[in-house]
Formats: sequence, C-alpha cells, structure tokens
Amino acid sequence: YKIIILNIINLIIFITLLYCLCLGVILMKSVQLPETRKIIKTFLIIFGCWIPLMFIDFRLQGVPVFQNVFPYGLLSLPIFYFVWNFFSLYFGFNYLDNLVHSLVKKEKKDGFEETLEEDVLENTFFERYKFTNREREVIQLLVKGYSYKMISEELVISFTTARTHGYNIYQKAGVRNKIELINLMKQNH
Repeated sequence: YKIIILNIINLIIFITLLYCLCLGVILMKSVQLPETRKIIKTFLIIFGCWIPLMFIDFRLQGVPVFQNVFPYGLLSLPIFYFVWNFFSLYFGFNYLDNLVHSLVKKEKKDGFEETLEEDVLENTFFERYKFTNREREVIQLLVKGYSYKMISEELVISFTTARTHGYNIYQKAGVRNKIELINLMKQNH
C-alpha cells in the first residue's frame, strides 16, 4: 500500500506541476513588457527542466541499484532551489540597477544639467568665444559631467588632446575651471 500511495501522490504532484507550467506558458502571452516576458520565460524554462528531473529522481529512489550509486538521489530539489534563487537574485539586482539609473536620469533632467545642455546648443555662446567644433563637443561633455578620460573615450581622441581642448576652452572663455565655465554659460543665457 505504501508504494501505491507514494506513486499516486507523485502522479498527482507531477500532473499539478505540469498544469502550472502549461498555465504559465499560456498566461505569458498576455504579458506586454519585454523585460517581464524575459523573466517569466527564464523561470518557465527552469521549472520545465526541473519537472522531469524531479519525476525521474522520485522514480529512481525505489530502485536498489540506484540507491547504492546515488544514496541521496539526483538532488533535484536542492538544484532547483539553487538555480531558482540564483536567477531571482540576478533579476532582482538588474531591476534595482535599472531603477537607480532611471532615478538618476530623472534627477538630471529635472535639475540644472538640462538647462545647461540647452544653453550649450545655442550657438551664440560658442560664436562669442570662437570655439571650434571639437571644443563645442568637449564643452557639451564637460557640462554633462564627463572627465577628460571619459571625453577622450567618447570622442576617440587621446587623453592629452582632451585635456588640451579643455585648457584652450578655459583660456578662450577666461575661466579657470568647469564650474566657472558653467557659470559663464548661465550668465550668457
């Protein structure tokens, strides 16, 4: 009776899990956000791979030869929980990282930098101080908070060239640093 009851319970669990997997696949089609679809798809794949492994693990536990070779079974449940938790943490950290980046972008847009970017795009400031096109690009990146190293990478120029452009900008504008340049740009607005 014990083996028959265990087999019936295993069959009910297997059918229930298979039903949940099918339901998840059907409901995934109604999800609109691609990021959410990716997350659900990943977890459905994990779940779909675990169901047969779990079924095989439970079926082989009753075989004496298998018990001698694998005394703890195939460890399907611990493996499932490890993989499930790993991807939960991975997607959780990605979500938090994207949330922080979107909040930082929002703060920048709401604040001071947005008005400065509009100022930079006005040619009157550039024409007044006779900046070259490359110096204009460097000014726009300086206003966005780029360092000379980041400017050199963005514009594909050497670090020394980026620093020289910065020096020339400060000389033409008659300022000593980026803060004074930004203040001058605000005054000219």
